[in-house]
Amino acid sequence: MMALPWWGKALGFAGTGMALAIGAKLCIGHHESAAFKRGELAERAKWEKVQAERQLQFRERADVASEKAAERDAERERVFIPIEKEVIRYVQTEPATVVCLDDAGRSILQRAIEAANSSIAAGASQGSPAVPAAAGRAGDGR
Repeated sequence: MMALPWWGKALGFAGTGMALAIGAKLCIGHHESAAFKRGELAERAKWEKVQAERQLQFRERADVASEKAAERDAERERVFIPIEKEVIRYVQTEPATVVCLDDAGRSILQRAIEAANSSIAAGASQGSPAVPAAAGRAGDGR
């Protein structure tokens, strides 16, 4: 067998040392990568939990708002439906078709105006008007 020169032995040791260093780096790097991944997953879980809580709060607020809107609509119907029926009945009578307005017509008109004003004052017009804007104003020909 032939003896290796000193530089050959040095290269051999250096190569072995380099291989060990690369292997250690890969092992440590893999361990660091796994720890990073676990931390990333933990942060993502926290974020998803916060998002789920926010979405639940949003849904609860939306449910409360829709309940309030339904209550306002029910109140509006309770006030305006009877007056509307009375107006329809009055319009079909002879005084409404022949004469402009008699005492009964004026009282129905006054009650309708008072109901609309009280509805607006009570805040029933939040979100949508109690009396549509298309109903017209005095003097616009509607």
